Amino acid sequence: MKLTAQQQGFSLFEVLIATVVAVTALLGLALLEIKMLQSAQSSFQYTVSTIRANNLVDSIWLDLCNAQTNPARYTEIVNGWQQALPAGYSVTKDKPGASFALSTAIELTWQDSKIAEADNNKLTLLANFPDVCN
Repeated sequence: MKLTAQQQGFSLFEVLIATVVAVTALLGLALLEIKMLQSAQSSFQYTVSTIRANNLVDSIWLDLCNAQTNPARYTEIVNGWQQALPAGYSVTKDKPGASFALSTAIELTWQDSKIAEADNNKLTLLANFPDVCN
């Protein structure tokens, strides 16, 4: 069976459309992979921030009686922890104060150039301590 010139052109057009669909699908998969990597990086930063906030709570627990009764010791623990934070991290809202509180909110924010939304770069940890030293 011999194809006419018009039929041969139509087959070429079908190949062109199939190529456009395939390229679009591959670009979509590449974009999906990029978004997954960004989300994984954001999740990693959140996990690291959780560990850093828990480090402060653990430091207070290690010297709980002194932190409760001696404001200078509590301030020393908090300041040492804040100085150990890497660049790009900051403590905001309800910072641990100069004096001990049984309930303390620790809010960390960090810079992540891949995630523009500021709410995704924030962690709040509520720490409650017992009043055992008074």
